[in-house]
Amino acid sequence: MEGRKKRLPDQFNPNIKDAAADNLSGIRGEPIRLSRNVYSEMLAHGEKELPFEACGLLSGSGEMIKTIWKAINNKRKKNSFEINEEQLSLLLTKMEEKKEFLVGIYHSHPTAPPVPSRDDIRFAYPDKAYFIISYAKKKPIVKCYRIKQGKAFPVKIILVD
Repeated sequence: MEGRKKRLPDQFNPNIKDAAADNLSGIRGEPIRLSRNVYSEMLAHGEKELPFEACGLLSGSGEMIKTIWKAINNKRKKNSFEINEEQLSLLLTKMEEKKEFLVGIYHSHPTAPPVPSRDDIRFAYPDKAYFIISYAKKKPIVKCYRIKQGKAFPVKIILVD
């Protein structure tokens, strides 16, 4: 067994690509910026919902996330999430009223690494920042991706005050 690569569980997409190595338009972009308050609220929401996945939306303008919109995971499962249409519509209306736009989506992985699963990739909103918070280790790990054409591309996160 020594020398063999450890294989990710089948639910994870092994094809996470480096955005700098890809020529897909819209992938190479600025890092995503979010306030430390939003970051802290995301982590707290994920922790509060354990052992189930937490989920929500992130709004702002351009590549700057200013507001977190916590959602209810209708599936109440440890390995998937769903925001129903009515709730999604309400959150998008509230964003509009605040003169902000959907910049990203977040959810947690209670026991898995912060890597998009096949379902995460299949159901992702194209060109939105996609945050995954992993609680698999003692300290939560947050990663961000852009998902396009069935592939996940890592995005740098910059925290601002």
